[in-house]
Amino acid sequence: FGRVVFVGSTAMYGMSDAVYYAAIKASYLGLARSLAEAGRDHGIKVNLIGPSAVSRLADTMDDSEFKRWFFETMKPELVTALVVWLAHQGTEASGESFAVAGGRVAPILIGEASGLIDPHLTPERIAMAMSAIEDHSGFEPFADYVSSAARLMELLGYSPSEALSTLSFQDPDLGKP
Repeated sequence: FGRVVFVGSTAMYGMSDAVYYAAIKASYLGLARSLAEAGRDHGIKVNLIGPSAVSRLADTMDDSEFKRWFFETMKPELVTALVVWLAHQGTEASGESFAVAGGRVAPILIGEASGLIDPHLTPERIAMAMSAIEDHSGFEPFADYVSSAARLMELLGYSPSEALSTLSFQDPDLGKP
């Protein structure tokens, strides 16, 4: 049994003035989801939040209408409510990511749309098909690598004889699973 709640940031969506920060916070996505998968059989639930709330960093903002609104709206206790829920022993959520701010909680979804399938893919064909590639229809959120790989196999018409979940990978640097 256990509960882990990582505190990331919606900066993971990209932040031109703090690239290092966005990259670090984005890495929490893979970490939280991998640990959730590893802890599944042990009753360990691992989740990630991307909060926005008043903090010492927010206090450094220049005085403005936005800063006043932010301080009135983005109360830390509105983030704490989600953390308490995710840490509770009755919570079943695991491997999930949530944006939380100002009383709003929303899932952060990771997945793929249908995209383009072209067995003769070239840069020129990609250029001609970018509107289809960037089309979000058919979006499917993925809980983990296995569900992502299963969707890819389905789209490419491959039906394996053994369950994908039986595959294990080895770290090439360590030579061990």
